[in-house]
Amino acid sequence: MTETAPTLPNSAGPLWKELGAFALALIGFSLLWGGISSLLDIDSGFISLMIPFVAAAMAIDSYVRTYQRVPSQAEQWWLIWWSFGVAVLYSVLAFLVIAFAIGLGDTFAGIEELGGGILVILATVGIAVEFLVIWASYRFWPKRSLKNRLRWQEKQAAKAAKGR
Repeated sequence: MTETAPTLPNSAGPLWKELGAFALALIGFSLLWGGISSLLDIDSGFISLMIPFVAAAMAIDSYVRTYQRVPSQAEQWWLIWWSFGVAVLYSVLAFLVIAFAIGLGDTFAGIEELGGGILVILATVGIAVEFLVIWASYRFWPKRSLKNRLRWQEKQAAKAAKGR
């Protein structure tokens, strides 16, 4: 007998697809927003917080499209923690790439000016905010996504019935 959806903690294998969707959306939207903000010379502030939210929403949409249901609580937590790990890893890698691009001396001079304690506090707050954004997306978006998907299917069925 085959399962229609993964059950955690026994097997999280099928959820790798949703994690991949999260990672691709996170990287794609980050690069897109980085390009737009540098071309238009605008501050990235609040908009950059929306990137992990949208990436998680895309992962949830992929899940709902595949399984036609809201993920279980165990599945949501698996996605939250792994997505958070991907986001932190991506942030560290992006920081290193930018640091090498502008020069390590300039980067560390800026860090020295801030002071170690302030830097630790800012990094901790940033990581906590990123976790909360990802958590909020996986917590509040699945029901909305399922509702939207069912509404879309009803419209498609109505169109098909009308076309007969």
